[in-house]
Amino acid sequence: RVINPDGGTAILPKAFNYKHPASKPQIFQVDPTQVPAAGGQPVTILGADFREGVKVYFDGLASPQVDLLSEGKIIAVTPPHPPGKVDLIVVNDDGGNAHLPQGVEYLAPQSEPVVFSLEPDRGPVDGGTPVVIHGKDFREGIKVFFNGIPAPAVELLSYKELRVITPPGREGPADVTVMNTGEHLGSFTLKNAFTYVTSNPKIVSINPSQGVAGTEAYLLGEDFREGARVFFGEVEVPAQDLRVESQERVWVKVPAQERTGYFDVRLVNPDGAEALLKQGFRYRLPDSRPVVKELSPSRGPVIGHIIVTIIGEDFRDQAEVYFGGITALSVEVIDGNTIRAKIPPHSPGPKDVTVTNYDGGTHTLTAAFTYEEPDSEPQIFRVEPNKGPAVGETAITISGNDFRPGALVYIGGVPAREVVVENYQTIRALTPPGEEGPKDVTVINPDQGAATLAKGFTYYAIELPVIYGLDPDRGESTGRTRVTLRGERLQEGALVFVGGRPAQEVQVQDAQTLTFLTPPGEPGWQEVRVRNPDGGWAALPQGFLYLRPRMAPEAPDWLETDRADHETIKIQWPPVEFANYYEIYISDSRSGPYRFLDQTIRTVYYATGLQPNTRYYFKVRAVNELGVSDFSYEDNARTDRGEKAVPQLEPEEMLVQSETGRLTAVISSARALALAAYQVDFTPPAYQKIPLKTVRISRDALQQAVWSFTIDTGKLVLEVPPYSLLPVLTGSSSAYGEILIRDLGQAEAERALKKLPRGSRIISPVYSVGWQLFEDKEILPQGLFYQEITLSMDYAPSLMGPGEKAVLYLYNDDAGRWEAAAAVKDRYLPRLTLKTMRPIWVMLVAQ
Repeated sequence: RVINPDGGTAILPKAFNYKHPASKPQIFQVDPTQVPAAGGQPVTILGADFREGVKVYFDGLASPQVDLLSEGKIIAVTPPHPPGKVDLIVVNDDGGNAHLPQGVEYLAPQSEPVVFSLEPDRGPVDGGTPVVIHGKDFREGIKVFFNGIPAPAVELLSYKELRVITPPGREGPADVTVMNTGEHLGSFTLKNAFTYVTSNPKIVSINPSQGVAGTEAYLLGEDFREGARVFFGEVEVPAQDLRVESQERVWVKVPAQERTGYFDVRLVNPDGAEALLKQGFRYRLPDSRPVVKELSPSRGPVIGHIIVTIIGEDFRDQAEVYFGGITALSVEVIDGNTIRAKIPPHSPGPKDVTVTNYDGGTHTLTAAFTYEEPDSEPQIFRVEPNKGPAVGETAITISGNDFRPGALVYIGGVPAREVVVENYQTIRALTPPGEEGPKDVTVINPDQGAATLAKGFTYYAIELPVIYGLDPDRGESTGRTRVTLRGERLQEGALVFVGGRPAQEVQVQDAQTLTFLTPPGEPGWQEVRVRNPDGGWAALPQGFLYLRPRMAPEAPDWLETDRADHETIKIQWPPVEFANYYEIYISDSRSGPYRFLDQTIRTVYYATGLQPNTRYYFKVRAVNELGVSDFSYEDNARTDRGEKAVPQLEPEEMLVQSETGRLTAVISSARALALAAYQVDFTPPAYQKIPLKTVRISRDALQQAVWSFTIDTGKLVLEVPPYSLLPVLTGSSSAYGEILIRDLGQAEAERALKKLPRGSRIISPVYSVGWQLFEDKEILPQGLFYQEITLSMDYAPSLMGPGEKAVLYLYNDDAGRWEAAAAVKDRYLPRLTLKTMRPIWVMLVAQ
């Protein structure tokens, strides 16, 4: 009942209910404590014993919206109220209440923020979604609430943009409130501005979709969440073999199964939402074992659509290729070692590249290709000419825009040669060889900006000319040597190039013969190339030898002398260009005088009839009809002590013992190596199939040895000084050393070939060379020769392809790889030689 002063009365029957409450709510804290007078501001009330049906009053005015989050937390929206401090009352349904005097202060608004939109406007119920809020009049210190729950992070980008992280929320629409604080107080609420959703994952594909346990694969789809679990059948992928890369892509390593066949693939998000791909992966037992080794190019634009070449092993027809789990736009298997694939668009950064054969054989090269976001945007307008022979070497001009210095050009995925960026609108290049038909032309700038002109160049088939030979095939480097070239399919108007320079006075006599004058050129062998008017061409590597104009010879670059015996010294030097013969001079003193000894046309000379145990000094000069060279540097050597060998000290015969897989030569007599040099001959055909060849030398024979001995297997020759073995043979007189030369066989050669540069060929057996000590019935392998031994290997020039050379390779056991050795090439024979003090593995390689 209400009674006015004038006696007027109003009664509301049963308007108030007295209760005996069981609850005893309490208010501990209110945030915020200052709110706009316009109302609509969410307020968080912390306390205790809040119950279902709770109501909140601001100076007696009921809150229009109250959310009970827990017994200790309420969010209530303020009603409108004039400025001033007001009491806050919380009342449970049973009448229990809590009172906070002047707990909230209403203030007149000092700002008028407005929210227009949110981007994105939905996100998961577990929160954590970055959201940009668009509006106006946003101030420093601004707060943001989603259904009254404050955002955990708020960043003021400008007066009209905020970046926030959503708090956790209940599924469904949420009001979003922005509130300027302090002296800028003002708020605004946009109803149903953001929608909380549970996840709804979908698996669109798994790439690759077949393979074995351990295959690296990608699940592609949508709404994948961090912490998701993946199952193949009932087998869960271990956490260490799973990586959620984005909401659209999950990387996994396929787990093992007890059988082959198709299995469902299932993904479960942390909120329990599932995605299922029925029979998504097929377990197989593949025959193939593909290996991805490298890609060229290994970088490209995020827009994709360029062709890359994949180099590896055991690629099969119908192979599939994936870049970071996304299927290549096109795949062409060139051969078992080469694939060309057009890359799909992808996000920036390094991506794994996977090749999967038709039988499920799979290999992944981690971070093999890097996508880059370029600054440049090149364009290709046209290619001129736009067709040429499949043999390549057609000079083309590419017209377009935004070409950058260092740009690369690809025709059908194969790099063009001699690419020149003339300016931002023009590129010139030579086409590579290609297969008949239209090919895409691609330009890639250094920043990976790329442009492709589909079917921009067409290869056509032609009959190519053939070069059989030149007569003469050498002439002076000043040029104008008249040369006759013989071949086939030579066309009228053909051009000839020698070392890349155009020949003069080219005359095509018929389809088999033409003549020309050589242009000036660099001394040495040069390529000869014929180009027909239809673009077909043929090249003869090392087709013509340019000779320097004849002149007086120069001095030999070096001179070496070595003791041969008690009265002979061996002298050798390198050949000198234009020399007719050489003069040898000798002296008893370094300072001279030097006297003429002899002349020879060879580069090895034996000075004999000298005094024993005497040092002699030598110089050599080259001579021809135009003059005499300077003398070489001096070198000297001392003759040996002793006298000529007496007949009764001839060395004994060797005993050759043949065992299963082993051939052994034995040198046992104390005087065997005293006055003559041995050559152990393992070259007979009957010995060639025996893989292990050994030579045993007794301690007594080594102690009295003067001469080195030679071991010749037919493909490998060792020259072994006695002292290389002697220092450790200090035990009983029955001790002996054994040199071992082993052919390691085809399997080792195949393993070695995998570690060589691409295109290499092994042209000899793979040998191991070492030695061991036999003493007191013990076999002691040795890790060192005590003096350098000399190893030589011969090769057949007929085995060498155009432009190839023979290289001696040694195995570096510490690094675990084969390495080219610093071997010396014989100037006259196809032979490579090196010296070593260590046991080695060795082979000859053409590359």
